[in-house]
Amino acid sequence: MANFPNIKVVEGNAFSVLLPLKRRTFESCKPIDEDINPMLLTHVIVKFGGVEYTPIISERGVAIALPATLARATYDIVLTAIYEENAIRAAYEGAITIVPWNSQSDAQQFLPGSPIVLEAAYIIGGTLTDAELEELKAEFRQATADARQAQAEAEAAKAEYDRKAEQLDGVAKEATSQEILQAVGHIDFSTLAKQGDNQNATNTAILAAVTTVLDDYANQLWNIVGRPQNSNS
Repeated sequence: MANFPNIKVVEGNAFSVLLPLKRRTFESCKPIDEDINPMLLTHVIVKFGGVEYTPIISERGVAIALPATLARATYDIVLTAIYEENAIRAAYEGAITIVPWNSQSDAQQFLPGSPIVLEAAYIIGGTLTDAELEELKAEFRQATADARQAQAEAEAAKAEYDRKAEQLDGVAKEATSQEILQAVGHIDFSTLAKQGDNQNATNTAILAAVTTVLDDYANQLWNIVGRPQNSNS
């Protein structure tokens, strides 16, 4: 069933229609409804079937008086006004139908106190007050600052990680170099026979001794980390 039922009135009757108004806002995703004070409305315009009628404003809502000469038809009602410096609009589609027979009428169901009372029209929200706007701005600024701080901390952590990784890599390389130097340092070059005046032969003997040490060291590393499957050495 629609929120705003179509109300059927027998032709030839003068009657009044009352429009209650409410405002709905949300807090933590929960709707909060409050009555709109009709006495605070300004610039009120009410049109019934496109024809403007003089609004009758009371504490109950905004009413209009309709003549007995309305033709058989279905009529929309549109109300516009200014409320607390905000433009509002309530629009009732197919609100009233003028019918020829009492058997077709149900207007008597909507007569609590004389005028036909429509379902309350909800005005959604409204312009924020200056205080509410400033509060939202402060929350936005804080959220932005928190996000920037988190980004800066993440970038600093990454930079520190990269720096430590580089240090560890340097330490590993330095340790390897020192171990090689120590291994080579154990070679007693004085025991290498100088091949007469043949410097190339002497250099070859020295190279062979160093190569033997490096091969031993490389084999130790392969035993630790595992030799590559395609390695033939």
